[in-house]
Amino acid sequence: MIWHQHWRDVLFLHFPIAADQLSARLPRRLEVDLFDGQAWLTYVFFRLKLRPASMPFLAGLSSLVELNVRTYIRHQGASGIYFLRMYADNRLAILASRLLTPLCYERATMVDRRHDRGSGHIECRPSAMPNSMLSADVEIVAPPTQSLPDSLDAWLVERYRLFVEATNGSMLAAEVEHPPWLVSHAHLAAVQDSLSPSLGLSVSAEPALTHYSPGVMARFNAFHSAEPHYRS
Repeated sequence: MIWHQHWRDVLFLHFPIAADQLSARLPRRLEVDLFDGQAWLTYVFFRLKLRPASMPFLAGLSSLVELNVRTYIRHQGASGIYFLRMYADNRLAILASRLLTPLCYERATMVDRRHDRGSGHIECRPSAMPNSMLSADVEIVAPPTQSLPDSLDAWLVERYRLFVEATNGSMLAAEVEHPPWLVSHAHLAAVQDSLSPSLGLSVSAEPALTHYSPGVMARFNAFHSAEPHYRS
């Protein structure tokens, strides 16, 4: 199934992390992708509006606030991302995603109070882990620009392929199409992160790098097999 999506007020919180922490949590067919020898973990907090390509936006179903916990991987030489966790605040959208896609969203209470071009306050409290949370105050410190080629900024945000492990253990992939990200560097204050320890991840108390983007319109293409096809 093809989806049309609008990602708005996107906040990327990037943490350097030991590669062996990630390797233990990846399907065996995936390997950790590195930038100058360093592995990275990213929280992506954003507002999402989506619909199947053949349908209009539906009230109560098409809008949600989402937090992805993602890392950067390679599969048979192709780079992409892999979600360690996906949280959202819309029960109907979570149910629809589980029925129509291989993605596994979890319910969370989300707070997204934005003003002044993305500045504001964010929170994520997973329902299954009531003592865990991510929260921060956000201040945008520069106008959005396109990241320089071959920079860490571009390596982290310009990712157009998602890998997912199917229930039978095979690998699936989906490509997304959208314009290059326009991102600003952002400053975080009053950061509270008890989410990463609850996931068994050890990262610094605050992200090493933070990006904000006003968002993009995207086409999320259908999942397909990422396994090699051999001729008989």
